[in-house]
Amino acid sequence: MNNKKLPLRKYSDDKSDISDEGGNNNFHPGLPNGITTMSRETYYQMMQFALAIQQDCTISPAVKGLILMMWTFIRHTAFPQLINPRELERQRSIVVSGIPEFLGKPSISCKADRQAAKNILDTLRIQCPIITAYRLGPKRRDKTRPLKIVLPSSGHHKDVLGRAAKLREIPDYENVFIRPALTQRQLKSDSKQRDICRFLNQRGHNVVVYSNAICTRTDPPIPVDLSKFPELSEM
Repeated sequence: MNNKKLPLRKYSDDKSDISDEGGNNNFHPGLPNGITTMSRETYYQMMQFALAIQQDCTISPAVKGLILMMWTFIRHTAFPQLINPRELERQRSIVVSGIPEFLGKPSISCKADRQAAKNILDTLRIQCPIITAYRLGPKRRDKTRPLKIVLPSSGHHKDVLGRAAKLREIPDYENVFIRPALTQRQLKSDSKQRDICRFLNQRGHNVVVYSNAICTRTDPPIPVDLSKFPELSEM
């Protein structure tokens, strides 16, 4: 058996193209998204072993096939369960736009943001504790920052998003919008969809972004055929 060691591969987070709204990078080239720093080396060592087996001419095809099957099983069952803590937080987080921001003392601002988060859950009739709530980005006097709310489970996250549309039907929340926390790549796509919505609404079309698609503002929402608007190709 060829015992030649394969060169260790170096990983660089600064070359990743997937990060969350706080700029935290959760992607490593060549690894399933979500693999933790602690498990990364173990994962790669196992991958090195599997590749070395496949390249060794002294090992029978039957053994190679068995090892490849075992590696595939491990890769798709064990490692996807090792979620990066930042990615886990993102999957349980919502981002709320349109909530007035208190510009006084930082401690009072934090309390006000947490209370605003509690008020939203009370209004939506969702019973769960808030893990944390904080504003995204640097403080500005000319613009209110989005409020990020971290929930205790993905189930609560799903419940909030499922009832989010009803919030805008309630007085004092007409201009409040709730969406899931997104990666930087998702943010770019989301921003483009909202630009298209703004463009169409300015021309008399009543549309919204619903379930990652541009739809009519009806109940139920109906996806809009964007091919009917050739002017969108210039955006």
